[in-house]
Amino acid sequence: MKLQPAIEDVEVEINFERLEEALSEFDYTSLNGDMLDVKIHTKVDDVKAVIRMEFIEELNYPLMYVEDIED
Repeated sequence: MKLQPAIEDVEVEINFERLEEALSEFDYTSLNGDMLDVKIHTKVDDVKAVIRMEFIEELNYPLMYVEDIED
């Protein structure tokens, strides 16, 4: 993702509690959106933005949205 021209930085946090809950009997699982908290810092021309994906409990959904925009 960091190789894309508009991406300045990416931060990813994994919710290990959710990860452990999803482990199979073979101690294996795949990452899902409910396990991730992602921040993408982008810049196009002089405009910077932070794009966020996080699991929202009330929606029971990993929501992606624009967290901040700077001119």
